[in-house]
Amino acid sequence: ASLTDSLGLGTSLGTSLGLGGTSGLGSAAAAGTAALTGAQAAGSVHTGGSATGTDVVAVAKKYIGVPYVWGGTNPATGMDCSGFTQRVFKDLGVELPRVVSDQMRQGTPVASLAEAKPGDLLVSFGGNHISIYLGNGKAIDAPVPGKTVQIRDAWEQQSNLTSIRRIVPAGAAS
Repeated sequence: ASLTDSLGLGTSLGTSLGLGGTSGLGSAAAAGTAALTGAQAAGSVHTGGSATGTDVVAVAKKYIGVPYVWGGTNPATGMDCSGFTQRVFKDLGVELPRVVSDQMRQGTPVASLAEAKPGDLLVSFGGNHISIYLGNGKAIDAPVPGKTVQIRDAWEQQSNLTSIRRIVPAGAAS
């Protein structure tokens, strides 16, 4: 069964939420569970030096208002959730893979939302969505078609988080 089926969302609503193509989540969900339990980080991150979570937050905020576009990676035309996170880190000289299922294996695991710091990546729905934690219960993301990059309440709860990853050293809440 797909994630949208298990959530009772139905195909059209799931697709409109950016959850299309969610069947076969077993390996992504398993990887996310391993990440939350402190399993060894897979993959490698090439950093540009001294970027911190505070820097991630500052760069992310400059993209507020950019439209969500499925598969988008260009702020001039629109970005999807993982295109947005990839761009933010690229601006800081940190290379991340393109898609959530690969981004969620980068950096180091963070055990819980209570331990998340500004600049951490919040991965939810089995690896089908990613946002950047801002601290103080807020996150920034490219949410769904028809919306723009925006700051929202960090709606991800521990129960629907697949993984939390720290890519650069923590920053102060913003």
